[in-house]
Amino acid sequence: MITAVISKTEDGRAVALLQEDGSIILKAYLNPERTKIRIVLPELRSMGQTRIDDQHHFLEFDRKATR
Repeated sequence: MITAVISKTEDGRAVALLQEDGSIILKAYLNPERTKIRIVLPELRSMGQTRIDDQHHFLEFDRKATR
């Protein structure tokens, strides 16, 4: 089951976590200047796993690193 948790970074900023069975699959938080959103995908091995669709405003991440 995938769950969402709001937590804090080491320096106290809010971070959103997606977890599956206790393992983090995504972290999202603002940079210190609050000008950018940082997204961490621990399973990402190459950019071949990602698809950016700016027309529909989404980033798709394939969890299988075989692409």
